[in-house]
Amino acid sequence: MHKGKNKSVELSDEQVRLMQTQDKRYITSRRVMELKKVEKLNASLQRLEEAPVNKHKFFTEDEKEFKKFRLAKHLDTPAELIGRKYNRIRNSDLAKIDLTKVVKDVETLKNCEKLASKRYKELMRRTERKDKLATLEEKMRIKQVLQVCEISYLNYTLS
Repeated sequence: MHKGKNKSVELSDEQVRLMQTQDKRYITSRRVMELKKVEKLNASLQRLEEAPVNKHKFFTEDEKEFKKFRLAKHLDTPAELIGRKYNRIRNSDLAKIDLTKVVKDVETLKNCEKLASKRYKELMRRTERKDKLATLEEKMRIKQVLQVCEISYLNYTLS
């Protein structure tokens, strides 16, 4: 069995500060990398839950026209899609599409949903990691400031 010798290496204060600075730079670079990855994931995913609230107002001439007003007909969309806030297809476009070619099987849809779920989970993990790195970076910055204050205080008391 191969054992290393226990050598106690003494580091000077300057060497310790240099290593801590390198640690801080590493943490900062990792945080920036995570931030870029989060932004890229955010851009690629449809963030439907964060969609802006739209308020559409439709005006009618009188009460009689208001009672006859049908939103699905006015928007030229199936009534089932009225509650949907995104990608509301029109009846004219729906007539042009052969749905049998669009959706081959249910398995494909399930795989797409799994993939989307996986990517949202990855986004959450990366966001949490980015926040933890930001906290760690701030703690290291505070520690560095305190060390500088301590050194300047010691220099002041010794002089």
